[in-house]
Amino acid sequence: KQWYQRRVRGVEWQTLDVRDFGPSPSPPSFRDRIDELLQNSRFQLKLVKVGSEEYEATFAECHAVYARYQTTIHGDTPEECTPKRYTNFLCNPPFQHRDRYELGAFHQQYWLDGRLI
Repeated sequence: KQWYQRRVRGVEWQTLDVRDFGPSPSPPSFRDRIDELLQNSRFQLKLVKVGSEEYEATFAECHAVYARYQTTIHGDTPEECTPKRYTNFLCNPPFQHRDRYELGAFHQQYWLDGRLI
């Protein structure tokens, strides 16, 4: 048996069996929370090729997410988070795209209710 004592109203000690309290509710799992989020929203995962039309169309939003991350997590100043720095750091592939093969840099974008997150 599992027992513990507690002071009742600060006056006397009472011994209680922890089973008297019943099972404690377990918190929802990470998967349950994600499932709930997805049921209540529109979530999209996109793989965007660097240099494509979609990449160009979402560049400003991607740069804004990058700048927010750099300033919040790494303490960079907004002036340091230039589009050129973003491009050099995350967008310049070490090799060129070829039509025959899907090689090069890609960005995995997470969209929630039409907003890049």
